[in-house]
Amino acid sequence: MINIRKCSVVLLLLSLAVGRVFAGGGEETDGSKPYSGISIRVLADQRSEIVKLRELTADFEAATGMTVEYLILGDSPLDEKVALEFSAPNTNIDVSFLKFFLLKDYVAKGFLEPISDHASGGFSQFPQSVLDIGTVNGKIYGIPQMVDPNILTYRADIFAEYGLSVPKTMAEFEETAKFITENVPDMHGAVARGGRGARPNWNWSSFLFAYGGRYLDAAGNPTINTPEAVAALEAFQRIFSNYGPPGVSDYNWQDVQDSMASGSVAMMYDGASLTKRIADPIDPDYSKFADRFSFALVPEGPAGRESGYFTWLLVMPRGSKAENKPAAAAYIDWAFSDDIAMQAGWGAATTELYDIPAYDGYGEARNMVDVYDEALQYSSQDYRPLIAQLPQLMDIVDLAINMALSGIKTPQEALDEAQDELEKLLR
Repeated sequence: MINIRKCSVVLLLLSLAVGRVFAGGGEETDGSKPYSGISIRVLADQRSEIVKLRELTADFEAATGMTVEYLILGDSPLDEKVALEFSAPNTNIDVSFLKFFLLKDYVAKGFLEPISDHASGGFSQFPQSVLDIGTVNGKIYGIPQMVDPNILTYRADIFAEYGLSVPKTMAEFEETAKFITENVPDMHGAVARGGRGARPNWNWSSFLFAYGGRYLDAAGNPTINTPEAVAALEAFQRIFSNYGPPGVSDYNWQDVQDSMASGSVAMMYDGASLTKRIADPIDPDYSKFADRFSFALVPEGPAGRESGYFTWLLVMPRGSKAENKPAAAAYIDWAFSDDIAMQAGWGAATTELYDIPAYDGYGEARNMVDVYDEALQYSSQDYRPLIAQLPQLMDIVDLAINMALSGIKTPQEALDEAQDELEKLLR
């Protein structure tokens, strides 16, 4: 389990009274702004943390003299933009989001600039175990935003009112989702991602492990249509198609989050970072039931429990302007300083973000931070196989999940086709 701690050292970055240059290691003696005239561009996805970070950036710009421009894209367009910009010899992107599982491949291809070559702060607010996520060959190439396992978030007031227990197994999860859908007015039982471009494998892989399936065998051969994998997709399809909101086969992470925030769904199966946004929202008007949630581990299947693992990294592309790189490193240093991380909502530097109390009117309720810490014990970085072809593998599996949720194909048919495609991909 990752023991994440906090440190306020980097807060000094924003103090004009302190004579440290943000990333150059030098000293300011004349009160000048170290990056006057420098303009950097940050490529990010459309999440509430970035909305808040943009609000905080004005003070950073005033302190440093640099200008920060944000380019905000949805998940799939962001992936495409990153692949295009990072593979080019030159880019006007200076800082970008990057999915952690792409890191080693991008470093091997020479796409990334070591942040540690330009930042003097050392990111001491992070424990080494977290920094290791973005470290290759002893150099820091990426800084994690959060360490994100799947957890089960549920409306504890509804559970209390109807005398429901927290589901501990997949069978209980399905039974509870069915009961809520059939008995609670205007409420669906459960929600997860289903849209083809929304990476539904993020949620479904937890089912895959729970039912004893795997993406690949020990020799690296695809095993996505074994009886165990088919059983996992059948369960996923039954629960979320029958007891999820209409159109769940098109849901992305924002739709999942919004459905819980609005009160139309009783259980959310997704990452802890989504839970944080609805249980402790930056905008108090966003989540209508923020004080009525509780939190639990994802249910256990016939073969055990797997919470999953994900993080976004902030990285610097190799092809950005050389004169912008120290400023870009200073921006990353600032974005993960203790106070800024707390205000924006980054979860890698401190567990305080997840110290959210559960609804106190339900006997089985648990605080989020306790569930989060325990979920990490069931979380592994190779939740999805860390191979160079992982993006293409996920595309293939996402299509199969979406086809099953949409009712276009049976789980067996969808995974048989996925198996054929994976064999071609990995041949």
